[in-house]
Amino acid sequence: IDRILCKGGNYLLNVGPKPDGTLPEEAEHLLRTIGGWHTRVQEAYQGPAPTPCFAERPDFLTTRNGNNLYLHFPDSPEACGLSLHPLDILPESVTLLNTGETPAFALDTMPTLYQQPDGQKPFLHIYNLPFDRLSGEVPVLRLTFSDLDAVEEKLRAAKLAKESRF
Repeated sequence: IDRILCKGGNYLLNVGPKPDGTLPEEAEHLLRTIGGWHTRVQEAYQGPAPTPCFAERPDFLTTRNGNNLYLHFPDSPEACGLSLHPLDILPESVTLLNTGETPAFALDTMPTLYQQPDGQKPFLHIYNLPFDRLSGEVPVLRLTFSDLDAVEEKLRAAKLAKESRF
């Protein structure tokens, strides 16, 4: 569902009633589960547009609305932290929409084993994410910046500079 909604699509939940007009118990449970999740994370889908330039990782999707950047993890990560290369600007806040929790975040360098060609340049890291407690839910993070347009422009310029070196 998340992959479709992130791209501005609609998702049809094919649930039909029983002959007496009631929903099957399994379908009702599924609809309540999806509805509860959607209620908590709906701001990430109502108005935001896909924004692919913010991270060089295939394991999540990004959307944005104003100065809010949303990270969607349709395949729940196994780690409790993220390194968001090439994002090197600290947001004002980070919130896990599923729970309302505010995980720790900082600009840090990568361990030597995982360093990019950028060397010791710090990138945004988000720590202590409770992905393990979100079994069956797509985690969605909201990162709020003071000027997300400037951040996006900086990342595009860095990407163009990197591509021109090759």
